[in-house]
Amino acid sequence: MPGFDINSELTDIETGQMTFCTSILDSLDLQIAVINEAGEILYVNKAWIAFGNENGLDGMDWLRSNYLDVCRAEGIHDDPSMKDIAASIQAVIRGEMEKFEYEYPCHCPMEQRWFMMQMALLGGFSPRLFVISHLNITQRKLAEQAVASLSLHDPLTGLPNRRYFDQFLNAEWQRNMRDKTPVSLVIFDIDYFKSFNDTFGHLAGDKCLTAIASIIREVARRATDLAVRWGGEEFVLLLGNTPLDDAIKIAEETRLLVQRTQMADLGHCSVSAGVASFVPWDNHYDSLLALADEALYRAKAGGRNRVEAATMPAIKLA
Repeated sequence: MPGFDINSELTDIETGQMTFCTSILDSLDLQIAVINEAGEILYVNKAWIAFGNENGLDGMDWLRSNYLDVCRAEGIHDDPSMKDIAASIQAVIRGEMEKFEYEYPCHCPMEQRWFMMQMALLGGFSPRLFVISHLNITQRKLAEQAVASLSLHDPLTGLPNRRYFDQFLNAEWQRNMRDKTPVSLVIFDIDYFKSFNDTFGHLAGDKCLTAIASIIREVARRATDLAVRWGGEEFVLLLGNTPLDDAIKIAEETRLLVQRTQMADLGHCSVSAGVASFVPWDNHYDSLLALADEALYRAKAGGRNRVEAATMPAIKLA
């Protein structure tokens, strides 16, 4: 039986049964190993060997290896989570856990990969044996990522949506609160967008939205910046660690870029913008949005195609 070395622990199993079981296990994509209470590997199937060969372990003598030692070594050198895996394996061996499972990434230079590791007692043997399996769950994880991305992004422009914004702002808000640095926010509104849609049609309106989204996306260059499709004809630009004067300058540069952009044969669009900025001192950031919205209202009331800054409240730094 290839890869099998349980010896006297399996003396009661007939040769035909062993061959049958081995054929079943070797036909699976699931990577399977059997270990004893000391962590020594007693059996691996073909999928386990193949995975090792594909990941720099070709020629590995698995039946002379200790799985616990492998996990501990990986935890020391590369992956701290392997220490947790080794601890969980030992807990199952000691009978403190019935079984355990663990999802983990195992990326390589050519592709992203994820696996599900499972361990359980292999019944009917004394001394006790344990089965460990690794299942490739990459397609499921990629599908989950795709669904998550769809739920967090606007389908037309590809920009993050308000749900993504809430998650991002919360983290950025906390960081700036710790550092006592300002968070700035710009709300852009496309001028006379309803009239544009009525005149040129909704397909032209979509082209206008995607063109402006591309401009605002390019402005959000840093890891602390975020361009968002806010809804309708509104966009939001979040600027972490950015004072008001710099945010006003960025908003004005964006306004000019939009104004200069030719929308195919439809002419030009313009945007109005409201800017607000202050140093966070509590967990309530609704006031920043309200201030930017108030400034946007003044920009539109003042003739549109312009930038207005909010009148800032007294800032509490402690």
